[in-house]
Amino acid sequence: MAQVAAIAALEDQDFLSRTNEINERVRGLLVKGLTGLEIQSLESHTNFVLAKTGQGAALSRALEKHGLIIRPVDAYGLPEWVRISVGTEVEVERLLQAMRVELAT
Repeated sequence: MAQVAAIAALEDQDFLSRTNEINERVRGLLVKGLTGLEIQSLESHTNFVLAKTGQGAALSRALEKHGLIIRPVDAYGLPEWVRISVGTEVEVERLLQAMRVELAT
C-alpha cells in the first residue's frame, strides 16, 4: 500500500510542485532565522540545512529538553555543525525560539 501511495504521489505533479514550493519557502525562513542568530549555514536545495552552531552535539542535547531533535554531524568530521530538517513554519519558529534560549545561556 505504501508503495502504491508513493507512486501516486510522485505522479501527482501539482502535489510535487506545492511540496517543493513549501519546502523552499520554509527552508528560507529557517536560514533567515539562523542568520539572525549569527549561525552560518550551507546553501541547501534539500529538506534539511547544515548549520555551524559551535558545539553541535551539545546544542542537540540542549534542544532535546525542548522536545526538539536536530542531528549533530560530528561522525562526519563536523563537530561544530548540525543537520536541521525543514518542517513547518510553526516548527521552524519553535526551533529558532528554543535556540535563542539555549544560545543565550
